[in-house]
Amino acid sequence: MPGSSVDHSLYFARNWVGFFLLGVTNTLPYAMVTTAANSIADSWKRPQFVPTVYGAAGSATIIAKTVNAVLVNKVHYGWRFLVNSCFLVIGCVVIAMAGNFRAAIFGIVVVGAGNAFGENIALGYLSGQGFDDDLVNAWASGTGLAGLLGACIYVLAGCIFFENDGNVDEMQYLNEWAFLIITPTVFIYLLSFMKIIIPPSDEVIRSNGIQHSIANRTSTTTYPGLQTDDDETNPLLAESTETTESEDLSVLLRSRNYGLWGKRIGAALCVVLPLAINLGLSTFFAFVSRVAASKALTPDQYNKNCPEVFAALQLCYQAGLFVSQSSLQLVKFKYPYHLTALQFLITVVWITNEPLKFLPVYMLPALMIVVGLLNGTVYVNTFYLIQTKEIFGPPNDRELCTNIAAIFINIGISCCCILQTVLDNTAFMPF
Repeated sequence: MPGSSVDHSLYFARNWVGFFLLGVTNTLPYAMVTTAANSIADSWKRPQFVPTVYGAAGSATIIAKTVNAVLVNKVHYGWRFLVNSCFLVIGCVVIAMAGNFRAAIFGIVVVGAGNAFGENIALGYLSGQGFDDDLVNAWASGTGLAGLLGACIYVLAGCIFFENDGNVDEMQYLNEWAFLIITPTVFIYLLSFMKIIIPPSDEVIRSNGIQHSIANRTSTTTYPGLQTDDDETNPLLAESTETTESEDLSVLLRSRNYGLWGKRIGAALCVVLPLAINLGLSTFFAFVSRVAASKALTPDQYNKNCPEVFAALQLCYQAGLFVSQSSLQLVKFKYPYHLTALQFLITVVWITNEPLKFLPVYMLPALMIVVGLLNGTVYVNTFYLIQTKEIFGPPNDRELCTNIAAIFINIGISCCCILQTVLDNTAFMPF
């Protein structure tokens, strides 16, 4: 199976389903948190702490992704998937059973760490093991469906089983029900990795590595640190007459040459930085808009509508996200930077609407769908470009670049939460 071509065999279809289910089950608890952020804050009488809920979900993610990229990148993927499943279960149960706001925040931190760790594991596994490039779409589509599914579960539960009258006990019961019902999905998460996904054979990995190597050698651009003249560091050179090869990361780690390892990280950062910054900005703008939705209407409009308006707007965002993250087979963007620029303009509208409330109600769902469409498109195209462009080197280098780019997602979320927390407690005091 060529690493860069679409294989419509059962082998490809099975892996597509596996990565799709990984995306769904890894992201579902986090998607539930972001949908329920307003309700969680209100249920503990902390309406000004909606950004804090988002911030808690992202607080440990940079650490989790850094640990995966640097410290445990040689640990077997099976152990990493198992540990992450524990994070997801513990986080959901703690949120459901929380006796106070601090306990709920702790559960949210664990869920966020699990989502981030799982994202880097899955994308790194996909990039570093020689899987087909188009499986990025499977993962992204799964994460998009998770957001849509989580929002639907929460919205339907709120409308069918509970009256949306702002009753604190009722909202806490809704949170308990919603998070407990999704906890068993962790078994699907593990099943996807252990039984559904079939890793490429050694022959495929060798073939893909050689193809990437040749592509890099014929490229007109070289990047010191990602390439070396040491012919004996990579066994793939035995089948190549060229003398330049990208050094395998495992060789660097086995040699304990952390100076050279640091150079590799620095070189990878330089190569992927434009895409990573753009992805971080896209995430920042999307989350600022999402948090601003909690102040888009007056209190009486929130309490008298079913579904609860904030959750309904998050559902709209997730719908747009799902569509865009599933669109890679239809449309690809070589340079997704202009999409982020458009996001900036929409974010200005959302954040200005917080104190002024000039946006009519009927415009809010459509505007939030656009936010999801743009953010999802930037996300899936960023990781597809890392998978396919020659500049990012062979599988091990691509895995490192993928991990670095994913860290910028959480930098964007963290910056959003800092900004919105400051605004909500100063200029935009809670109503």
